[in-house]
Amino acid sequence: MPKILEVLPALGHGGAEIMILNLINSIKSNDVQIDFLVNGNEIGPLEESIKLNHHNIYHISDQLYYNIPKYYSALKKIMLDHGPYDIVHSHLNYLGAFVMSAAKSLNIPVRICHSHCTDFSFKHRSLLHKCMFYLMRHFMNSKSTRKLACSKQAGISLFGKSKSDDVCVLNNSIDAEKFAEELSLVERAKLKEEFNIPCDAFVLGQVGRFIPLKNHSKTLRVFNEILKINPNSHLVLVGDGPLLTQIKSQAEELNISDFVTFTGGRNDVYKILKILDVCILPSLHEGFPLVLTEAQAAGVKCVVTDTINKAINFFDMITFIPFSESDQYWAHECLDNTKNYPDPCVRVELLKRLCYDIQTNVEVLKEIYGITR
Repeated sequence: MPKILEVLPALGHGGAEIMILNLINSIKSNDVQIDFLVNGNEIGPLEESIKLNHHNIYHISDQLYYNIPKYYSALKKIMLDHGPYDIVHSHLNYLGAFVMSAAKSLNIPVRICHSHCTDFSFKHRSLLHKCMFYLMRHFMNSKSTRKLACSKQAGISLFGKSKSDDVCVLNNSIDAEKFAEELSLVERAKLKEEFNIPCDAFVLGQVGRFIPLKNHSKTLRVFNEILKINPNSHLVLVGDGPLLTQIKSQAEELNISDFVTFTGGRNDVYKILKILDVCILPSLHEGFPLVLTEAQAAGVKCVVTDTINKAINFFDMITFIPFSESDQYWAHECLDNTKNYPDPCVRVELLKRLCYDIQTNVEVLKEIYGITR
């Protein structure tokens, strides 16, 4: 029985975690044991359901991040105490260098480093940071046996252009049929009532953790401009994270709190997307955001920053806007609803053909893991 250790930054409702868990839950094999190693002490909202599926979860104290020798020793200890592992699969981006090094030192045969983001240039960092990053890239490349990425650009960003031919692209995939399925009028009305949204309101939404990368502050400013144009509007923010309290305070300062719903982490994003008129994502940088695949499958228009990979625009449902454009410009683009989008069956078929459906990628991952059944 292959024994696999998945190393993740958290077990919250982030896109990378959701995708990996969906893939693992879809493997449905009794001939594999999959454990999880999480950076930090925080107990994530997904941990309870993971344990119910008979997976073990281990944590490394966040106090060790800043002490590389102790962090490395902790990684090795967990791999030794709970192994032997046949496969170690790191989702930590550049911190994967330490995971790969620890796994290699223990002669773990399959060592997978997985890139989930497109911006590791460190171009605005100090010379020391740049040197550290390129050193870690060297260790990732030399100590790993397989390299995965959510897109070609994400692979180049983490592993370097010279290694691009060695990277297997594993698309951020979803259950396309579940996201494309129409929501009944009763369910739609029930969700809007839960979120205190008027039945005829224009609904803007953002799905993602409250971290600097996701740029929720920009979303609030754009929504403030939308309210000036259409007072019958509502904003739904789905997720949790360290900046949640700060963003709530900003909403109060803008005097728009009555028009904003903070849902917290949710397991029914596939339903919530279907009550949105527009999904907004003004992220500072992203790889191939899972939520944009989800939103398009659900038939929702998306307005996003132009730093996001343009290849994700499967159905011409995404509007890309530069950071330099004003909040007013973003607001007008959000309210522009002149395009027609393909029917659900067309969306599902194309996502399957492009390998963005979960079942396709499950087979790819099973092959990588050497699972034959």
